[in-house]
Amino acid sequence: MYAVEIDPAVVEIAEKYFHTRSDNHTHIITADAFRYFDRTKLRFDVVYMDAFLKPSRQTDAAGVPLRMKTAAFYKDLAAKLAPQGLVVFNLNVNDSLPEDIATIRAAFGQCYIFRAQKHQRGGDRLGRQVAAVAGRPARAGPTPGPPLPGHVFVSGIA
Repeated sequence: MYAVEIDPAVVEIAEKYFHTRSDNHTHIITADAFRYFDRTKLRFDVVYMDAFLKPSRQTDAAGVPLRMKTAAFYKDLAAKLAPQGLVVFNLNVNDSLPEDIATIRAAFGQCYIFRAQKHQRGGDRLGRQVAAVAGRPARAGPTPGPPLPGHVFVSGIA
């Protein structure tokens, strides 16, 4: 598994409190995921996208980097998938969610939306949705054999 995290403090916290560190099976990379995906020759079975920053001019209201919400980015991401690979997006519910989902759907062969239960933080009721997308229609059916081994988790993008 590969984990790409832009913030070294998050990597340090993961090691200190969760004993998560690089080893023979886990490769933690402290880098901008856009640059990482641009340079890597690897293909991934599963990419978990969980990229949120402090909201700014370069993000939407939920903190998602705007360059992560483009059809071009999604097409480039799809090109990094193994033949039956998929991407799982953690999506915050916000005003642009319908457009975000439409862009994701247009870029991938399949898109499934799963709504998570709302939870309370402060005075806000937060909702989450997860979009699971596949680059090729063949992914929808059951896959024979063991689970696919190559995963990458992205939790920080500048």
